[in-house]
Amino acid sequence: NAVSAGASVTGNYTTGLAAYTVDGKSYTTAVKMESSTSVTFTTTATAKVTLVFHSTTSGTKVKIDDTSYTISADKTVTVELAAGTHKITKDSTKVFLCYAIVEA
Repeated sequence: NAVSAGASVTGNYTTGLAAYTVDGKSYTTAVKMESSTSVTFTTTATAKVTLVFHSTTSGTKVKIDDTSYTISADKTVTVELAAGTHKITKDSTKVFLCYAIVEA
C-alpha cells in the first residue's frame, strides 16, 4: 500500500454534481477546492497519483505541493510523487476533486 492511513480533508464538500462513477458506484459529492481547502496525504514509497476532477471550465488548475498542474481534457491530473507528505490545494475556480488513485 503506497498511502499510509488515508487522506485528511480540510474544507467543504459540494453536493448535487453530475454523477460520476468509481468502481461501479455512482457519486454526486466532491471536495470543493476553495482558498482554504487542502487535502493532505502521505505516501510510503514513490507513487503515481491520479486525481479526478469535476471541472466546469477548460484549462483549470490545481496545486500539488505548491506546483501548479493543468487539469487535462479528461478531467485528470497524473503525477509521480516521492515518498512523503503531500498537499493538494486550489489554483483555479470551479474545481471539484472527486477522487484520487494512488499506485505504488
